[in-house]
Amino acid sequence: MTNIEVAEELRKAHKPELAKQPGMVWQIWEDGELTLQKSGELLWQRNLHCIECGLAKSLPIELMPVKETKHGYAFIDSEETGKRLRALIAQL
Repeated sequence: MTNIEVAEELRKAHKPELAKQPGMVWQIWEDGELTLQKSGELLWQRNLHCIECGLAKSLPIELMPVKETKHGYAFIDSEETGKRLRALIAQL
C-alpha cells in the first residue's frame, strides 16, 4: 500500500466522537504506536498507556487525521482496528 492508501484507511477508522464519551479511547500514532487513555472529561488529563510501541517506519504527520505539533494520531474503536492499521504502517 502507498502512504495515501494507508492514510485513507486511517481517516476511515478515525472516530473522534469516541474521545468525547466517558470511558477509554484507543489511539494509533503516525509510527504505529497504539495507546489507550481515559476519554470524556478526563481526556488528556491522565496517563497515556502504551499498548504497542512505535515502529521504525511511520506515516508523514500531515497525512494523519489529527495533527499536533510533532505528532499525528487517530482515535479508533478497538485494539483489533489498531493492530490492522499498525500492520499497514509496518508495510510502508
